Amino acid sequence: MDKAYGAEKSAVTLDDGDARAHARLGVVYALQKQSEQALAEANRAIALAPNSGWIDWYVSRIMNQSGRPTEAIDYAEKAIGLNPRHSYFYSNQIGIAYTLTGRYADSVPVLKRHLASFPNSLSHIWLAIDYAELGQMQDARAVVAKVLRKSPGYSAEMFGQRTIPLADPKLRERLVADLRKAGLS
Repeated sequence: MDKAYGAEKSAVTLDDGDARAHARLGVVYALQKQSEQALAEANRAIALAPNSGWIDWYVSRIMNQSGRPTEAIDYAEKAIGLNPRHSYFYSNQIGIAYTLTGRYADSVPVLKRHLASFPNSLSHIWLAIDYAELGQMQDARAVVAKVLRKSPGYSAEMFGQRTIPLADPKLRERLVADLRKAGLS
């Protein structure tokens, strides 16, 4: 995380007009649970590139990571509208936002569509959570088995600490518990 912060901070220092650098710095801030700075970088990126699907995707990620999944959906949908060619990539943030807002049944087809194009994505973890929340434990376990084949050391705790630093500790614990029920230690 320190290397990512240093790289993105340097990129912004070298070119303050680089919208992607601001957006990526916002993602790093969000991962560090510095939502205020993350949102400031998101706003700067949008101001620099108001019609960029990539920027809106980064901002949707920042919104999810900052505990604002409803806004994440809006930005991801805007990204898709601006650049429909990358809709399967951008859609992962919609699936994550659906999971974060308890719309598990809505999330499943979105994440499956994303995973069809990006089979190595961590969206598998979110899909396992959705299946667990829907009581479809066989499907949840199958997804976790797929994750463990590709990343044998991955754990529910890693998800809880690194993947998305949720502002709500109760929600984080619930999602981690879902993953443990699905077989992720």
